[in-house]
Amino acid sequence: TVKHYVNDMASLVGMATAYRDIRKDNPTDVKVGRVLTSVYNELRRYEKVPNRREPFMPEMLDCAKKLAHKSGSSLSLESALADWFEIGLLAGLRKSEWAQDKDKAADPRFVELNIFHEPTAFCVSDIKVETVDRTRLAGSCCMLVHPSSVCKLWLTFRTQKNGDNGEERLFTRNPNSSGHCMIEAMYRVLHRFKTIVGAWSQTIPLSVYRHRDSETVTLITSRDIETTMRTIAAVVYKLNPRSNRTELMRWSAHSLRVGACVLLHGVGFTATQIKWLLRWRSDAFMVYLRNLSMLADAQHQALDRAAAMPNFL
Repeated sequence: TVKHYVNDMASLVGMATAYRDIRKDNPTDVKVGRVLTSVYNELRRYEKVPNRREPFMPEMLDCAKKLAHKSGSSLSLESALADWFEIGLLAGLRKSEWAQDKDKAADPRFVELNIFHEPTAFCVSDIKVETVDRTRLAGSCCMLVHPSSVCKLWLTFRTQKNGDNGEERLFTRNPNSSGHCMIEAMYRVLHRFKTIVGAWSQTIPLSVYRHRDSETVTLITSRDIETTMRTIAAVVYKLNPRSNRTELMRWSAHSLRVGACVLLHGVGFTATQIKWLLRWRSDAFMVYLRNLSMLADAQHQALDRAAAMPNFL
């Protein structure tokens, strides 16, 4: 991304003046200059640093749901976060795709906008569904049917880091009624939005909750996500908020995307499948992989199966 910006700026400057490649120290040089090279190398090093963020895992999602139930309200921050954590883990969401970055953006009047001057986070217009009788509904009309009648759901990613803006991704109902389900979680989000904001608002993101003290419409921010995730991590992994503060800081909104990557890899999805499902164009996801017990178990099982086969070689 940084290289693209630099290249574009070099082209712009070249058009405005007698052409001179500002990326190079000298006009006759073949390679880019020393300063840019050092910046690129540092960015490359940072991108490859392992364990930048810890993954959000299923046991953490279970804890989030317990907190939501304990809050006593389906409109609370805890309930909203539990639903979005489920959606984020299933879809590998980036924070900008559903939440707000700054604390002031908790006010719906200050929604973060994308390059098209639209809300960056998902809005009701980004949802499409199909029912069991193949009726298709979009936007606010999705709320006209009961969630149990919906078998498919599409999310529109208006702006993406990989440049595939406007891409639609399909999610289906989980046939396991006791399992996690994108459709059920998204419908809880939609009904919360309808109750708090109204069904027909097109400019307020779906990630809203009712503030406990002021009773106002409030957007989920990165601070809400980090505070809740780190509280959950302290409970699930028996970490002390003071002595383990450094470890807890590794959980953030990006942990949902890391968690989705780790889970798919752990259950045997190929690199191509992981890249496609989580919308990566490169192999950057490799830095997020972890040493999992399930992988170690599978390694033992592979050895046992090989040993049990006569004439394996």
